[in-house]
Amino acid sequence: MEYEIDEVRKISIGGVGQKIHIRGEKRTNPVLLFLHGGPGISNRDSVVNREKDLCDVFTIVAWDQRGTGGSYWGVKKETLNLEQLISDAAELVEYLCAALEKEKLFVWGGSWGTELGTYLCFRYPEHIAGYVGSGQLVNGVLNEELSYDFAMDEAKKAGDTKAVSTLERIGRPVDGCYREVFKGMMAQRRIMKKYGGHSMNKGTYWTDTALPLLRSREFSFTDKLGLALGYKRCLTYMWPTTSKCDFPRECTRFAMPYYIFQGAHDNNTPSALVQAYYDAIEAPDKDLIWFEHSAHGPLREEPETYKRLLREKLLQCARGQAGPKQAVMRPRRLFPRILPRMGRNALPQTGKNRIAGRRSGAIRFLGPLLRLGAGRQSAWMSMTLTGQPSRASAAAGSSSSGMSPAMATATPSSSVNTAGQVEAHRPQPMHPSLTMAFIMLPPSGSS
Repeated sequence: MEYEIDEVRKISIGGVGQKIHIRGEKRTNPVLLFLHGGPGISNRDSVVNREKDLCDVFTIVAWDQRGTGGSYWGVKKETLNLEQLISDAAELVEYLCAALEKEKLFVWGGSWGTELGTYLCFRYPEHIAGYVGSGQLVNGVLNEELSYDFAMDEAKKAGDTKAVSTLERIGRPVDGCYREVFKGMMAQRRIMKKYGGHSMNKGTYWTDTALPLLRSREFSFTDKLGLALGYKRCLTYMWPTTSKCDFPRECTRFAMPYYIFQGAHDNNTPSALVQAYYDAIEAPDKDLIWFEHSAHGPLREEPETYKRLLREKLLQCARGQAGPKQAVMRPRRLFPRILPRMGRNALPQTGKNRIAGRRSGAIRFLGPLLRLGAGRQSAWMSMTLTGQPSRASAAAGSSSSGMSPAMATATPSSSVNTAGQVEAHRPQPMHPSLTMAFIMLPPSGSS
């Protein structure tokens, strides 16, 4: 594949040099900005190389966020916090729209990147044409509690006394954090991954994360060193601020289409929380697509279906067309103890969703947790003749989860500006001295 644009740039964002890779077959294609997980786990390599087939219809931008990879150097620990990362992301969006002469771009988030992307879309909607999130974060405190409970329950069922002892030692997280933030999280994530909560193939951190990074020619030697040093630093300093999100209370109305591509078996960012949040969202268009054979990474586990639907959704937005309407299905109800803490807007409501590759069918959730409870079903929403959502009667006591079938997305312009400092992209081989530094890397996207 030949690219009209294929540039690695080091640009100043928030007063710090940060690295991005821009790649696309045609400069006229819409821009798709990927926000990686972690915090601190850059997967620039997989986005611009493993998913390079998307470059025929998108100009993809992969960004090493502040404090990791090519953006590790010169970052003070005091700046590793949620607000600074949101500000960095907004500044990057403005830079890309100006540099590539686009009115708007698409945001694509994975794991922690869905938290960053959701705040970005909610607070800075002017230059964003649409959002897609996978491994969707909903409520940071509940996320960690449910993930811990899953690991403990599975370890007990398997008679894994060593794992049970480890989980008892680190303790259940309090306010989204373990007593020792990094060590506790890594211990829990390893057990959760062992029992399929992160990936259905139950691979290891070495085979799934560290080895691909070491072999990558996308990252220079200093980039790899920045990854090895940065992921622990980012998680340690950022987690206390990133774990406090509560989107059902904070972010339910969006000015752009909002799509969630979620693995049905995800217990890293538990899928049990996603349906109720989706139902509370108000956006020009929205969709929740379940991937039945995936956990935290449907892009990796069901790549063909994922990328086909990604193209379908975002290209429809770029053309200013609404996506096909799906059959309305009644979602399962959440475990009741979750609801009061998520807020009234999080109560389950009917909404448009589907299982990947199907138009209708039962939604699969994560086992007994979702069958235990009973919650109040909110009132159905009716559409006006103008296509705008109308609220149910006040007597029903529920909040709106309606959506307009019309798309309110501007089509990105077709001209491109290549101004700016461009760093030549010279692939770098793996350096053996980094091998041991990567052995303890967490999975891509710890959140």
